[in-house]
Amino acid sequence: MKLNQKVICSVSECTNNSRSSNGYCGKHYQKWKKYGDPTYTKLNPKFQVPFLCSVEGCEKIATRKGAKMCEVHYYRKRRYNTTNLTNSRKPFLQHSGGYICEYDPNHPLSDKRGYVYQHRRVVYDYHENNPHLELKCEYCNRSLTWKVDKGDINKVFIDHRDENKRNNSLSNLVLSCMICNFSRSRNTATKNRRVNLNKYTWSGLTLTLPEWSANLNIPRYNLAWRLKHWLKEDHTPNYEKIFTTPTREKAN
Repeated sequence: MKLNQKVICSVSECTNNSRSSNGYCGKHYQKWKKYGDPTYTKLNPKFQVPFLCSVEGCEKIATRKGAKMCEVHYYRKRRYNTTNLTNSRKPFLQHSGGYICEYDPNHPLSDKRGYVYQHRRVVYDYHENNPHLELKCEYCNRSLTWKVDKGDINKVFIDHRDENKRNNSLSNLVLSCMICNFSRSRNTATKNRRVNLNKYTWSGLTLTLPEWSANLNIPRYNLAWRLKHWLKEDHTPNYEKIFTTPTREKAN
């Protein structure tokens, strides 16, 4: 072969001169380097057939082309390291109103998220095991039922005797109708405003939160935070830890 003789690209129907050792012209060499195929043709996105998610049984478009997954399976793999659906629900939640919620999606009283109020579940399960007991309001003796529309006065409401929403023992829960429940709530709220707060009993003393604050020399907001967050396994306040732990001294 003469030194000045031109070598044509080895790709059929290409008349460009070869510029690489493997016999490709510049254009086909770049295609081979990038896609592994010198004859690769990139289609217009408008006419390109969309790829489906690589997860078995998923028919969504693979918007994450690098991972070959749809958005759902891509983020599920990224967060939980698996494409299978995992239960990330917490077994217990504290409602903004102070009530304890349990995750039990199969319970008849569960909401669309699968949570049920613990105090309602306790009373419901007790009456399911004792069907001979009637559902009646503790205060006005009105007949009640669980399955009613929203706003029905015959709907079952549950009151806490000691006003502690975390104390969901059966002996502390009573049945109430909507009218008596709302009336009792207003009366309780007025009473609590008068005494300033509920009373807490520990080590033989029963004091309100401001009284405990003055007695222990611990700020009231600090005690309120402890009562909300320092709980035992049964979700009742850990009074020994709350009232015996000293506060941190501020650094000078």
